[in-house]
Amino acid sequence: MSYKSYVDREIDQNPHLFNNKTRKIVKTYLKSRGFFDNVLDLSKVLKPIKDTITCLESKTATLADCYLGYIKLAVAIKNIFQDHHLMFYRTCISIFNERFQMFDYDEYLLAYYLHPKYRGIGIKPLQFARVAGIAARLWTTSAKKIDRYILITNQ
Repeated sequence: MSYKSYVDREIDQNPHLFNNKTRKIVKTYLKSRGFFDNVLDLSKVLKPIKDTITCLESKTATLADCYLGYIKLAVAIKNIFQDHHLMFYRTCISIFNERFQMFDYDEYLLAYYLHPKYRGIGIKPLQFARVAGIAARLWTTSAKKIDRYILITNQ
């Protein structure tokens, strides 16, 4: 049985799912070649999201794992074929940038850079200065807190 026959049969056997007008639109769309291209691109973007969620559900998940998930998602979005899926590409970029702004904490970048499993894989050379600055700031802040604690406990 061909795919087109299968689509016709399944939609016709489930009349409660669509009214007549919608049924015709759905059949036309499912039979088009563009449908499979769209599903393929969508699956390429959803895979790193699924993998990251699975990873973060483990008891051993770290900030570095989360940051790496974002990097993999960025690569997947960048690899979308822009000529045929420009709107999808732009929407993905927009959503990614909005979410990344919510997530872009220095501590996450430092955790990724220092994690023995990743050791900064994929970080551009200019990012090293940022990472070093983050580490210095956090170290200085921690040292001040320790000094205050020692001072208070010695009184």
